[in-house]
Amino acid sequence: MMDAAISEEQSYVDTLFQRLDDEVNRSNERLADVMKDVDPNNPDPEALVRRETEYHGLNQRLDRLNLAQLGLVFGRIDVETEAQDRDNPVPGNPELDRRYIGRMGLDDRDDDYRTLLLDWRAPMARPFYLATTVQPEGVHMRRHIRTRGRTVTGIDDEVLSGDAATALNQSGVGSESALHTALQAARTGHMTNIV
Repeated sequence: MMDAAISEEQSYVDTLFQRLDDEVNRSNERLADVMKDVDPNNPDPEALVRRETEYHGLNQRLDRLNLAQLGLVFGRIDVETEAQDRDNPVPGNPELDRRYIGRMGLDDRDDDYRTLLLDWRAPMARPFYLATTVQPEGVHMRRHIRTRGRTVTGIDDEVLSGDAATALNQSGVGSESALHTALQAARTGHMTNIV
């Protein structure tokens, strides 16, 4: 069961990294075009300002994209939503939306900008942090995803509703597996990134 779930998450994480790589390539191509866009014989000051602005904006974007590769995705929730807010219906339970949470947002431009990954600061990501068994905030299941580089190394599920417990063949709601994993992790003397 655990290996199948890790494989499923690895497949999705691979999709996210492919999307991220596409964004990096697009930005690098645009940056190369911007760097060529100077006429040394007729340097129009306004055009130079536009070029420099775009150049710095693209470099900042590339920095953000490269930084996002460190822990791109770290969580997932299956949450009740209104039909119009459902981008990724849960297989077998189309009333729920599957939301992946990570360092930055990614969408699928070819699929009407469907959300693939929510930025951890986005309002739709709030239930990932706020849901408890007492107040599940519509969350049926919360999954913590551990990665090293681009590889999923482990997952911890927290079932927050009885329906999800039944679907996952668990005896009840609530789990402290993510906390247990954090407490059992080796200490290095250095703080790790919270996101």
